[in-house]
Amino acid sequence: MQTVKLFSQSDYSSQQIDDNNEPIPQPFEYLETYRVALYITRRGIKVRTAVELDGCLLNLLIESTGIDKSDISRAVQEMVDDYSPFDAMLPITRQINYLIVKIISQRNKLNRSQGA
Repeated sequence: MQTVKLFSQSDYSSQQIDDNNEPIPQPFEYLETYRVALYITRRGIKVRTAVELDGCLLNLLIESTGIDKSDISRAVQEMVDDYSPFDAMLPITRQINYLIVKIISQRNKLNRSQGA
């Protein structure tokens, strides 16, 4: 067991965590970037493009939504299609990163409110 200090803005507390040194299985490497292909409509023409996303964000997306690693492209495509303010003329990767963080935070907020 290892003592870990958790800091907050006002104070901090200590918790015991089990330190068994077993690696946590992750579908994507945290420090790598991965290309995800998707279709966007630019000037009325549907174009195939690819964006590079961080492994950390992809792992968090998988963890919070429960999707499979092989469904990442489909999930990103659905996010883009469902997001009405999406603008193909603005930086696409930045918008997709925003969408992933938004979905992760909504799922976490939902889980906290349900007491999970």
